[in-house]
Amino acid sequence: MKKMLTIAAIVLITGTFALAQDAPKSLDNATQNYMMGLNHHNNGVIESAITNVMLLKLYHPEKDFSDIAEKLDALTIENPDKMIRLKAFIAANYIKHPERFNWIEKGDYEDAVAFFEMYSAKLKEMNYNLQKGSQITATK
Repeated sequence: MKKMLTIAAIVLITGTFALAQDAPKSLDNATQNYMMGLNHHNNGVIESAITNVMLLKLYHPEKDFSDIAEKLDALTIENPDKMIRLKAFIAANYIKHPERFNWIEKGDYEDAVAFFEMYSAKLKEMNYNLQKGSQITATK
């Protein structure tokens, strides 16, 4: 049993070291994978890719995400799902103008679930305010 734990620890340490050495390559691989996710036919995969792209931008503000921003702009227009269009619009604008999104803060987002929950709550609030504003305008 101790031998197995020792081997597991060595593999973990070696793997962590290898990932640290290939961080730029891992980031490039992640952006390619999320681009594939944005092109997927399943809305759940698309939503996940949108959230993860925003997380990448949050933690790697120096990275050029212009290709992904273009795809998000296309989703804003082309996707039949209203929430996907809204999330894509917000994510594209976040990538282009992160300074406008000071409500997104770095945190401990191990699996992006906490980030997604925070992002979704804010998105719902923004959507509600948008709906409320259009109703007020319509009644004037």
